[in-house]
Order: sequence, then C-alpha cells, then structure tokens
Amino acid sequence: MFDSSATASPLLAALNRQRQKPAPLSAFKVVIDRFLDDDEIVHLALEGNG
Repeated sequence: MFDSSATASPLLAALNRQRQKPAPLSAFKVVIDRFLDDDEIVHLALEGNG
C-alpha cells in the first residue's frame, strides 16, 4: 500500500491549493490507498461536496 510521500505530496498540494485551512494527509489516506499506486503523481485534483 501507500508508503511514500511521492504520491501524497502532489495530491495534497493540488487539493489544498484553494483551501484556507490545509487538510491533513489522514483526510485523504483512504483515497490514496484505494485509488493510487505508489509511483503515481497527481497533476490535477478536484474536490466536491456531497
């Protein structure tokens, strides 16, 4: 599973870009573990409500 910050860092940067209070890694760990491989890099992330 997820052991590296190589995947988490770009994802958190993309998601936190428009937030006033940045979200912690733990908020997205389930998504990272379920959908991303360790060597994937997130270039664009959109967050929705609902």
